[in-house]
Amino acid sequence: MITDINSEDRLVQQTFADHLRDKLGWDNVYAYNAETFGPNGTLGRASEREAVLVRDLRAALLRLNPDLPASAREQAIEKLTRIDFARSLVQHNREFYGFIRTGVPVEWRDAVGETRYARAQVIDFRNVANNRFLAVRELKIQGVRVPHYNRRADLVCFVNGLPLVFIELKAVYRNIRAGFDDNLTDYLHEHRRKHAALQDIRDVVEKKLAQMLARNPLRMDYYKKYQEIIAEYNREKDRGTIETTFAQLVELASSLDAEQRRAADEGLSDTELALFDLLFKDTISKADRERLKQASKGLLASLRELLRPIQAWTQNTATQAEVKVFILDNLWGALPRPPFTDEETEAVASRVYDFVWQQSASGHGLAAA
Repeated sequence: MITDINSEDRLVQQTFADHLRDKLGWDNVYAYNAETFGPNGTLGRASEREAVLVRDLRAALLRLNPDLPASAREQAIEKLTRIDFARSLVQHNREFYGFIRTGVPVEWRDAVGETRYARAQVIDFRNVANNRFLAVRELKIQGVRVPHYNRRADLVCFVNGLPLVFIELKAVYRNIRAGFDDNLTDYLHEHRRKHAALQDIRDVVEKKLAQMLARNPLRMDYYKKYQEIIAEYNREKDRGTIETTFAQLVELASSLDAEQRRAADEGLSDTELALFDLLFKDTISKADRERLKQASKGLLASLRELLRPIQAWTQNTATQAEVKVFILDNLWGALPRPPFTDEETEAVASRVYDFVWQQSASGHGLAAA
Protein backbone atom coordinates (compact mmCIF):
# COMPACT_ATOMS: atom_id res chain seq x y z
CA MET A 1 0.00 0.00 0.00
CA ILE A 2 1.37 3.42 -1.02
CA THR A 3 0.77 6.07 1.61
CA ASP A 4 2.01 9.61 1.99
CA ILE A 5 4.94 8.41 4.08
CA ASN A 6 6.32 6.20 1.29
CA SER A 7 5.00 7.99 -1.80
CA GLU A 8 7.26 8.38 -4.81
CA ASP A 9 7.49 12.12 -4.30
CA ARG A 10 8.50 11.81 -0.68
CA LEU A 11 10.87 8.89 -1.17
CA VAL A 12 12.63 10.08 -4.30
CA GLN A 13 11.73 13.51 -5.67
CA GLN A 14 11.90 15.46 -2.44
CA THR A 15 15.04 13.61 -1.36
CA PHE A 16 16.80 14.41 -4.62
CA ALA A 17 15.64 18.05 -4.63
CA ASP A 18 16.80 18.44 -1.01
CA HIS A 19 20.19 17.07 -2.01
CA LEU A 20 20.48 19.67 -4.77
CA ARG A 21 19.59 22.38 -2.26
CA ASP A 22 21.72 21.22 0.66
CA LYS A 23 24.81 20.02 -1.20
CA LEU A 24 24.87 22.15 -4.35
CA GLY A 25 23.02 25.30 -3.33
CA TRP A 26 20.05 25.00 -5.69
CA ASP A 27 16.74 26.70 -4.95
CA ASN A 28 13.85 24.29 -4.63
CA VAL A 29 10.17 24.74 -5.59
CA TYR A 30 7.26 22.29 -5.43
CA ALA A 31 4.81 23.35 -8.15
CA TYR A 32 2.08 20.70 -8.17
CA ASN A 33 -1.28 22.39 -7.50
CA ALA A 34 0.63 25.21 -5.82
CA GLU A 35 1.99 27.29 -8.69
CA THR A 36 0.46 30.71 -9.24
CA PHE A 37 0.84 32.48 -12.59
CA GLY A 38 1.68 36.00 -13.67
CA PRO A 39 4.75 38.25 -13.30
CA ASN A 40 4.64 37.92 -9.52
CA GLY A 41 3.62 34.25 -9.51
CA THR A 42 5.57 31.30 -8.21
CA LEU A 43 7.82 30.99 -11.27
CA GLY A 44 6.75 34.08 -13.19
CA ARG A 45 5.12 31.99 -15.90
CA ALA A 46 2.10 33.36 -17.76
CA SER A 47 0.73 29.85 -18.34
CA GLU A 48 1.65 26.18 -18.39
CA ARG A 49 2.71 26.58 -22.05
CA GLU A 50 5.88 28.40 -21.01
CA ALA A 51 8.89 26.12 -20.57
CA VAL A 52 11.37 28.97 -20.09
CA LEU A 53 11.16 31.01 -16.90
CA VAL A 54 11.35 34.42 -18.55
CA ARG A 55 11.43 36.32 -15.26
CA ASP A 56 14.62 34.54 -14.20
CA LEU A 57 16.06 34.79 -17.71
CA ARG A 58 15.46 38.55 -17.88
CA ALA A 59 17.08 39.06 -14.50
CA ALA A 60 20.11 36.98 -15.53
CA LEU A 61 20.56 38.88 -18.80
CA LEU A 62 20.56 42.16 -16.87
CA ARG A 63 22.97 40.78 -14.27
CA LEU A 64 25.40 39.34 -16.84
CA ASN A 65 25.08 42.09 -19.47
CA PRO A 66 24.69 45.39 -17.61
CA ASP A 67 26.12 47.40 -20.54
CA LEU A 68 23.58 46.16 -23.08
CA PRO A 69 20.46 48.27 -23.71
CA ALA A 70 17.10 46.82 -22.67
CA SER A 71 16.09 46.35 -26.31
CA ALA A 72 19.09 44.09 -26.93
CA ARG A 73 18.32 41.99 -23.85
CA GLU A 74 14.70 41.60 -24.96
CA GLN A 75 16.01 40.54 -28.37
CA ALA A 76 17.99 37.78 -26.67
CA ILE A 77 14.89 36.63 -24.77
CA GLU A 78 12.92 36.45 -28.04
CA LYS A 79 15.61 34.28 -29.64
CA LEU A 80 15.81 31.98 -26.63
CA THR A 81 12.05 31.44 -26.41
CA ARG A 82 10.88 31.37 -30.02
CA ILE A 83 9.73 28.11 -31.57
CA ASP A 84 10.20 27.36 -35.26
CA PHE A 85 8.00 24.34 -36.00
CA ALA A 86 9.67 23.84 -39.36
CA ARG A 87 12.97 22.97 -37.70
CA SER A 88 14.02 19.69 -36.13
CA LEU A 89 14.95 19.10 -32.51
CA VAL A 90 18.57 18.72 -33.58
CA GLN A 91 18.53 22.09 -35.36
CA HIS A 92 16.89 23.78 -32.36
CA ASN A 93 19.31 22.23 -29.89
CA ARG A 94 22.37 23.08 -31.97
CA GLU A 95 21.35 26.74 -32.11
CA PHE A 96 20.46 26.94 -28.41
CA TYR A 97 23.71 25.22 -27.47
CA GLY A 98 25.58 27.96 -29.33
CA PHE A 99 23.55 30.64 -27.54
CA ILE A 100 24.35 29.12 -24.15
CA ARG A 101 28.05 28.60 -24.81
CA THR A 102 28.96 31.77 -26.72
CA GLY A 103 26.06 34.13 -26.13
CA VAL A 104 23.04 35.29 -28.11
CA PRO A 105 23.82 37.61 -31.05
CA VAL A 106 22.00 40.94 -30.67
CA GLU A 107 22.13 44.33 -32.36
CA TRP A 108 20.89 47.84 -31.66
CA ARG A 109 21.41 51.44 -32.74
CA ASP A 110 23.43 53.71 -30.50
CA ALA A 111 22.77 57.38 -29.75
CA VAL A 112 24.24 58.52 -33.09
CA GLY A 113 22.28 55.96 -35.10
CA GLU A 114 25.14 53.53 -35.68
CA THR A 115 24.33 49.83 -35.55
CA ARG A 116 26.13 48.00 -32.75
CA TYR A 117 26.59 44.26 -32.38
CA ALA A 118 27.26 42.09 -29.33
CA ARG A 119 26.57 38.71 -27.76
CA ALA A 120 24.36 38.58 -24.71
CA GLN A 121 25.75 36.12 -22.16
CA VAL A 122 23.18 33.73 -20.72
CA ILE A 123 25.26 31.73 -18.22
CA ASP A 124 28.37 32.79 -16.35
CA PHE A 125 30.76 29.86 -16.67
CA ARG A 126 33.56 31.62 -14.78
CA ASN A 127 31.64 32.68 -11.68
CA VAL A 128 29.09 30.03 -10.79
CA ALA A 129 27.64 32.17 -8.02
CA ASN A 130 26.50 34.65 -10.67
CA ASN A 131 23.82 32.21 -11.89
CA ARG A 132 20.50 31.10 -10.41
CA PHE A 133 20.00 27.35 -10.11
CA LEU A 134 16.41 26.23 -9.55
CA ALA A 135 14.93 22.73 -9.24
CA VAL A 136 11.17 22.54 -9.79
CA ARG A 137 9.25 19.42 -8.79
CA GLU A 138 6.03 18.31 -10.45
CA LEU A 139 6.06 21.04 -13.11
CA LYS A 140 3.03 21.06 -15.41
CA ILE A 141 3.76 21.64 -19.09
CA GLN A 142 1.16 22.08 -21.82
CA GLY A 143 2.07 21.27 -25.42
CA VAL A 144 2.30 24.19 -27.87
CA ARG A 145 1.66 22.17 -31.02
CA VAL A 146 -1.02 19.80 -29.80
CA PRO A 147 -4.04 21.11 -27.85
CA HIS A 148 -4.66 19.50 -24.45
CA TYR A 149 -1.30 17.69 -24.53
CA ASN A 150 -0.49 18.08 -20.85
CA ARG A 151 2.33 16.48 -18.88
CA ARG A 152 3.75 16.84 -15.39
CA ALA A 153 7.52 16.48 -15.13
CA ASP A 154 9.01 14.99 -11.96
CA LEU A 155 11.93 17.38 -11.78
CA VAL A 156 13.12 20.13 -14.10
CA CYS A 157 16.40 21.90 -13.40
CA PHE A 158 16.66 25.51 -14.55
CA VAL A 159 19.77 27.63 -14.89
CA ASN A 160 18.94 31.32 -15.20
CA GLY A 161 15.44 30.37 -16.28
CA LEU A 162 16.52 27.93 -18.98
CA PRO A 163 15.30 24.31 -18.56
CA LEU A 164 18.56 22.40 -19.04
CA VAL A 165 17.84 19.14 -17.20
CA PHE A 166 14.73 16.97 -17.14
CA ILE A 167 14.70 14.13 -14.62
CA GLU A 168 12.19 11.31 -14.35
CA LEU A 169 12.44 9.69 -10.94
CA LYS A 170 11.04 6.34 -9.79
CA ALA A 171 10.71 4.78 -6.38
CA VAL A 172 12.60 1.54 -5.72
CA TYR A 173 9.41 -0.50 -6.09
CA ARG A 174 8.78 0.87 -9.62
CA ASN A 175 10.17 -0.67 -12.79
CA ILE A 176 12.90 1.62 -14.18
CA ARG A 177 12.26 0.55 -17.76
CA ALA A 178 8.61 1.46 -17.40
CA GLY A 179 9.65 4.95 -16.39
CA PHE A 180 11.42 5.36 -19.71
CA ASP A 181 8.78 3.70 -21.85
CA ASP A 182 5.77 5.34 -20.19
CA ASN A 183 7.15 8.79 -19.46
CA LEU A 184 10.26 9.99 -21.28
CA THR A 185 9.33 8.30 -24.54
CA ASP A 186 5.76 9.59 -24.28
CA TYR A 187 6.94 13.17 -23.79
CA LEU A 188 8.90 13.04 -27.04
CA HIS A 189 6.74 10.77 -29.19
CA GLU A 190 3.97 13.21 -30.10
CA HIS A 191 6.42 15.97 -30.95
CA ARG A 192 8.61 13.72 -33.08
CA ARG A 193 5.75 12.08 -34.97
CA LYS A 194 4.08 15.33 -35.91
CA HIS A 195 7.33 17.14 -36.57
CA ALA A 196 8.50 14.29 -38.82
CA ALA A 197 5.34 14.62 -40.91
CA LEU A 198 5.82 18.38 -41.24
CA GLN A 199 9.52 18.00 -42.02
CA ASP A 200 8.76 15.42 -44.72
CA ILE A 201 6.31 17.65 -46.56
CA ARG A 202 8.64 20.62 -46.12
CA ASP A 203 11.47 18.66 -47.75
CA VAL A 204 9.19 17.78 -50.67
CA VAL A 205 8.14 21.40 -51.16
CA GLU A 206 11.69 22.77 -50.93
CA LYS A 207 13.01 20.23 -53.42
CA LYS A 208 10.24 21.03 -55.89
CA LEU A 209 10.77 24.76 -55.44
CA ALA A 210 14.51 24.47 -56.04
CA GLN A 211 13.93 22.57 -59.28
CA MET A 212 11.20 24.91 -60.48
CA LEU A 213 13.01 28.16 -59.69
CA ALA A 214 16.14 26.95 -61.44
CA ARG A 215 14.10 26.55 -64.63
CA ASN A 216 11.75 29.49 -64.35
CA PRO A 217 12.43 32.53 -62.11
CA LEU A 218 8.85 33.76 -62.53
CA ARG A 219 7.81 31.00 -60.15
CA MET A 220 9.20 33.02 -57.23
CA ASP A 221 5.63 33.63 -56.04
CA TYR A 222 5.44 29.98 -54.99
CA TYR A 223 8.57 30.37 -52.89
CA LYS A 224 7.15 33.52 -51.27
CA LYS A 225 3.96 31.63 -50.46
CA TYR A 226 6.00 28.90 -48.81
CA GLN A 227 7.88 31.44 -46.72
CA GLU A 228 4.63 33.11 -45.69
CA ILE A 229 3.15 29.80 -44.49
CA ILE A 230 6.15 29.07 -42.27
CA ALA A 231 6.44 32.65 -41.01
CA GLU A 232 2.73 32.89 -40.19
CA TYR A 233 2.78 29.62 -38.29
CA ASN A 234 5.80 30.73 -36.27
CA ARG A 235 4.07 34.02 -35.42
CA GLU A 236 0.89 32.21 -34.34
CA LYS A 237 2.59 29.37 -32.49
CA ASP A 238 0.47 29.84 -29.39
CA ARG A 239 -2.79 29.50 -31.32
CA GLY A 240 -2.07 27.54 -34.45
CA THR A 241 -1.52 23.82 -34.79
CA ILE A 242 0.92 21.74 -36.71
CA GLU A 243 -1.98 20.18 -38.62
CA THR A 244 -2.89 23.56 -40.10
CA THR A 245 0.61 24.14 -41.42
CA PHE A 246 0.79 20.59 -42.70
CA ALA A 247 -2.47 21.06 -44.64
CA GLN A 248 -1.25 24.36 -46.11
CA LEU A 249 2.01 22.78 -47.25
CA VAL A 250 0.17 19.84 -48.79
CA GLU A 251 -2.02 22.27 -50.71
CA LEU A 252 1.07 24.20 -51.84
CA ALA A 253 2.76 20.97 -52.92
CA SER A 254 -0.31 20.12 -55.00
CA SER A 255 -0.17 23.52 -56.69
CA LEU A 256 3.53 22.93 -57.42
CA ASP A 257 2.65 19.62 -59.06
CA ALA A 258 0.09 21.41 -61.23
CA GLU A 259 2.66 24.08 -62.14
CA GLN A 260 5.20 21.42 -63.08
CA ARG A 261 2.63 19.83 -65.40
CA ARG A 262 1.83 23.16 -67.06
CA ALA A 263 4.70 22.93 -69.55
CA ALA A 264 3.43 19.59 -70.85
CA ASP A 265 -0.14 20.91 -70.92
CA GLU A 266 1.01 23.86 -73.04
CA GLY A 267 3.07 21.62 -75.33
CA LEU A 268 6.31 23.34 -74.28
CA SER A 269 9.57 22.38 -72.61
CA ASP A 270 10.35 23.93 -69.21
CA THR A 271 12.68 26.52 -70.76
CA GLU A 272 10.19 27.32 -73.52
CA LEU A 273 7.54 27.81 -70.85
CA ALA A 274 9.85 30.20 -68.96
CA LEU A 275 10.28 32.28 -72.12
CA PHE A 276 6.53 32.10 -72.82
CA ASP A 277 5.81 33.43 -69.31
CA LEU A 278 8.25 36.29 -69.91
CA LEU A 279 6.51 37.18 -73.20
CA PHE A 280 2.96 36.72 -71.96
CA LYS A 281 0.50 39.55 -71.31
CA ASP A 282 -3.10 39.28 -70.11
CA THR A 283 -4.73 41.21 -72.95
CA ILE A 284 -3.83 38.88 -75.83
CA SER A 285 -6.24 36.81 -77.90
CA LYS A 286 -6.24 33.04 -78.16
CA ALA A 287 -4.59 33.27 -81.59
CA ASP A 288 -1.89 35.60 -80.29
CA ARG A 289 -1.33 33.27 -77.36
CA GLU A 290 -0.43 30.51 -79.82
CA ARG A 291 1.86 32.93 -81.64
CA LEU A 292 3.68 33.58 -78.37
CA LYS A 293 4.21 29.83 -77.92
CA GLN A 294 5.77 29.62 -81.37
CA ALA A 295 7.82 32.75 -80.65
CA SER A 296 9.13 31.11 -77.45
CA LYS A 297 10.10 27.93 -79.27
CA GLY A 298 11.73 29.83 -82.14
CA LEU A 299 13.65 32.18 -79.84
CA LEU A 300 14.97 29.34 -77.70
CA ALA A 301 16.14 27.34 -80.71
CA SER A 302 17.88 30.42 -82.16
CA LEU A 303 19.56 31.29 -78.86
CA ARG A 304 20.88 27.75 -78.45
CA GLU A 305 22.32 27.89 -81.92
CA LEU A 306 23.90 31.29 -81.26
CA LEU A 307 25.38 30.49 -77.85
CA ARG A 308 26.49 26.89 -78.43
CA PRO A 309 29.97 27.76 -79.79
CA ILE A 310 30.57 30.74 -77.47
CA GLN A 311 32.48 30.08 -74.26
CA ALA A 312 31.81 32.16 -71.11
CA TRP A 313 29.80 34.73 -73.04
CA THR A 314 28.42 36.22 -69.80
CA GLN A 315 31.92 37.52 -69.01
CA ASN A 316 32.45 39.22 -72.39
CA THR A 317 30.94 42.70 -72.78
CA ALA A 318 30.95 42.60 -76.59
CA THR A 319 29.21 39.22 -76.68
CA GLN A 320 26.65 40.35 -74.13
CA ALA A 321 25.75 43.29 -76.36
CA GLU A 322 25.47 40.92 -79.33
CA VAL A 323 23.06 38.68 -77.44
CA LYS A 324 20.94 41.65 -76.36
CA VAL A 325 20.59 42.85 -79.96
CA PHE A 326 19.90 39.32 -81.17
CA ILE A 327 17.02 38.88 -78.70
CA LEU A 328 15.52 42.27 -79.52
CA ASP A 329 15.71 41.64 -83.28
CA ASN A 330 14.12 38.24 -82.87
CA LEU A 331 11.23 39.52 -80.76
CA TRP A 332 10.73 42.56 -82.96
CA GLY A 333 9.62 40.25 -85.73
CA ALA A 334 7.98 37.54 -83.60
CA LEU A 335 5.70 39.44 -81.22
CA PRO A 336 2.22 40.32 -82.60
CA ARG A 337 1.53 44.03 -83.12
CA PRO A 338 -0.85 44.89 -81.71
CA PRO A 339 -1.16 44.12 -78.83
CA PHE A 340 2.59 44.65 -78.23
CA THR A 341 3.96 48.17 -78.60
CA ASP A 342 7.55 49.13 -79.36
CA GLU A 343 8.16 50.02 -75.72
CA GLU A 344 6.69 46.72 -74.51
CA THR A 345 8.81 44.78 -76.99
CA GLU A 346 11.97 46.43 -75.70
CA ALA A 347 10.95 45.75 -72.09
CA VAL A 348 10.20 42.09 -72.86
CA ALA A 349 13.55 41.74 -74.67
CA SER A 350 15.33 43.12 -71.60
CA ARG A 351 13.58 40.62 -69.31
CA VAL A 352 14.42 37.75 -71.65
CA TYR A 353 18.07 38.79 -71.77
CA ASP A 354 18.24 38.89 -67.97
CA PHE A 355 16.77 35.38 -67.83
CA VAL A 356 19.17 34.01 -70.46
CA TRP A 357 22.15 35.65 -68.75
CA GLN A 358 21.16 34.30 -65.31
CA GLN A 359 20.61 30.78 -66.61
CA SER A 360 23.98 30.78 -68.38
CA ALA A 361 25.90 32.41 -65.53
CA SER A 362 24.46 29.97 -62.96
CA GLY A 363 25.48 26.97 -65.05
CA HIS A 364 21.93 25.86 -65.88
CA GLY A 365 22.14 27.03 -69.45
CA LEU A 366 19.20 26.84 -71.85
CA ALA A 367 18.38 23.24 -71.06
CA ALA A 368 16.17 21.27 -73.40
CA ALA A 369 14.15 19.71 -70.57
